[in-house]
Amino acid sequence: MDVVPEPLAELVHRAAATTPAYPGDLATVRRRWQARRRRRRAVLTGGLVALVALTGGAVPLLHGRAGAPADGPPPVAGASSPAPAPDRVAQRLVIDGPEWFVPDGTDRPGVGVAAVPAAEVRPDGSVVPYRVPEGFELGAALPDGRLVGLVRRGVARPRSAGANTDKVAIDLVLVEPGGRERRWHLQAPRERVGVVGADDRTVYLVRPAGLVARDLSTGVEKVVLRSSVIGSDLLGPDARLTGGRVAVRSEATRTVCLIDVYDLAGRERRGRVETGPGCQFVLSPDGRSLAAVHRTSADIREQRLGIWDVATGKQLADVPVGTVTRNPATAGTVYGLAWDDDRTARAVWVQLPPGADRVYQVPEVMRIVSATAQ
Repeated sequence: MDVVPEPLAELVHRAAATTPAYPGDLATVRRRWQARRRRRRAVLTGGLVALVALTGGAVPLLHGRAGAPADGPPPVAGASSPAPAPDRVAQRLVIDGPEWFVPDGTDRPGVGVAAVPAAEVRPDGSVVPYRVPEGFELGAALPDGRLVGLVRRGVARPRSAGANTDKVAIDLVLVEPGGRERRWHLQAPRERVGVVGADDRTVYLVRPAGLVARDLSTGVEKVVLRSSVIGSDLLGPDARLTGGRVAVRSEATRTVCLIDVYDLAGRERRGRVETGPGCQFVLSPDGRSLAAVHRTSADIREQRLGIWDVATGKQLADVPVGTVTRNPATAGTVYGLAWDDDRTARAVWVQLPPGADRVYQVPEVMRIVSATAQ
């Protein structure tokens, strides 16, 4: 029979139309793969849209600290863990200080505060230590997480600010997060030298000639503000540089501290700020305000944090920090000062509690004080 009957042919066609395609057919596989890809794109796009909506249009970069305990900041004494990525603050609040003890007539008293070679106090109040070389003198903290300072070799007390002898070797040290470092030899016999500021390419030193800019790539130094302009030799603790301006402590007595602010570009004085004695100070990121922790004239033991306008000398904020007691066990001292932005400054005050009976880590006994310009 050469011709298939029409009813039978129609039944065969209907059965073929309703039969599922073979799963291994190439066209079917390709269609399934394209469908899955479209679904994945839709899910991913929807997630990103939701994330952007929740964050106000910015996708955050999340990071964590490996090995950090969940219930508090890590101890500072070991200084063995790498520093975290820097927070979004104008100036990083990095503290440092030697160990100090309450004298009790023994070689190793049992009451005091452990040393802090270098540690960052983050906006949330946690304290994160840095790996730094022995004898490191902190000079400046860069926004990208690096530290700049000096290491003096050949002296009994590395933190001494006295004149260098012929046998003293001074190294300029750049410490990266994690502990890696770069060194440059700064041998300068019988000469004072200090770090007062730094940026990505330049570190600013004070020498007898004045304020010197040293290129980190070439090592070339250039005097940008001579001591003759200021009228006195510069010392490391007496000057701080920020935002193209340098603040110099021009006069310090038992009753007053005078701080002059100079513009590096024009080498002109932009203002003078008068604070109480014993001032520790730092310029705001824009160089227009100055924050200082100082003693009051009424009570030299009372410490206060103030903010002043550089151009007018007017005080814009004044808050109490702490009181230096007569008892060395609870004396109290300032460990660091920095700006969060152009209006708010933070200071770290460290003081042993009443009845102290052991050696404390700094995070246990520190207090953060903030002041905002009004």
